[in-house]
Amino acid sequence: MHRFVIRFILLLLVSTVVFGQTSSLGAISSDLMGPVAALTKVLFYISIVCGIGFFLGSLIQYKYHRENPQQVRLSTPLVLFLLAIVFIGLPFLLVWAGAVPWLGY
Repeated sequence: MHRFVIRFILLLLVSTVVFGQTSSLGAISSDLMGPVAALTKVLFYISIVCGIGFFLGSLIQYKYHRENPQQVRLSTPLVLFLLAIVFIGLPFLLVWAGAVPWLGY
């Protein structure tokens, strides 16, 4: 399995050099940054959607806790709410720190 991964990466690098007609390692690395930026955008939006889902889940669990406190502990909605804050806040923290320049804030 490990050899397969190494061969696959080498095949990608060779095909990039042959078909992309890039001549230096710097040009190859800059060509590979395009898909990485796209993946970063996707993870950014997935994190926000997950955060909203955790927030809605915390509201529903809190409602269940209010109806029957013995069945659902209060820690369940609190943990879900904290996860929602982390998932929603982390992408914006990265933007604020300057690690994600494509958003443009």
